[in-house]
Amino acid sequence: FSVCFLGAAARGEEKTGDGSRLRDAFSGSVELGLDLAGNERDHDVELDQILRLQIDPPSRDRLRVVTSVWMIEDLDGPESDTSYLRSLAGSNDQAVDPRLLTLYLEREGLQGQSTVRAGRQRIEDGVVYNRVDGLFFRVRKPKLSWYGFGGSRASVYEYGLNEFVTGGGVAARFPTRSHARLDVYYGEEIDE
Repeated sequence: FSVCFLGAAARGEEKTGDGSRLRDAFSGSVELGLDLAGNERDHDVELDQILRLQIDPPSRDRLRVVTSVWMIEDLDGPESDTSYLRSLAGSNDQAVDPRLLTLYLEREGLQGQSTVRAGRQRIEDGVVYNRVDGLFFRVRKPKLSWYGFGGSRASVYEYGLNEFVTGGGVAARFPTRSHARLDVYYGEEIDE
């Protein structure tokens, strides 16, 4: 049984020096879920939240800070080690388990239709859908676009990964409403 509630973040009303409102600089959302499970031997009650915040400074129209945090609260305590209700999320036996999904600084328009990001982010361009602590850039032109990234692989389940990843790609658009794309990817996997 799962219940999900969605809500929006509150916004401030103060004005900045240039006359714009602070509420225009902050946006966000809260997604709440309640998971209830049980059988004759065990039960599990978890509160699942995703908190998202985006800050667009009024004086810097092409700069933004984006963050999202996934929080899981085990409201009834840990389940037994042999319980089938025990999930990967509850394997560390913490009552509150925060996990950083994203935290990056983004700048657009350095070179036409371009984007540069630094920090923890999800790489959504290309065929590999990675979470990376590092740098990303993308340039979009009418007929040709390219992107690249590099950094350390990031995980919401493990801390301190030292696995280097990098990749990039180029895409060409043709007048026939078709396109061709080439993506490359390299990743290290360090065994300890």
